[in-house]
Amino acid sequence: RFPPDPSALTGPDGARLTAVVNSLESGPGLLKVRAIAGDTAEVLTGLGHIVQANARMRDAISPVIAVAALGIGSVAAVV
Repeated sequence: RFPPDPSALTGPDGARLTAVVNSLESGPGLLKVRAIAGDTAEVLTGLGHIVQANARMRDAISPVIAVAALGIGSVAAVV
């Protein structure tokens, strides 16, 4: 078992990680695992929760970043 490190997860990683996890849990990746480990092999990552939490955090932060950018632009225009 290898515990995931969510602190290293960046925005673009979410979509790629979701695709890879889906493949491993119920797609072509699972077929490859079963070819090696046997027909009853299962892959459970638990990473779906981490990716979803990261996406929710990014969605929550987006308006704050937009307001900050507007504020910086306003100050730059005044100066």
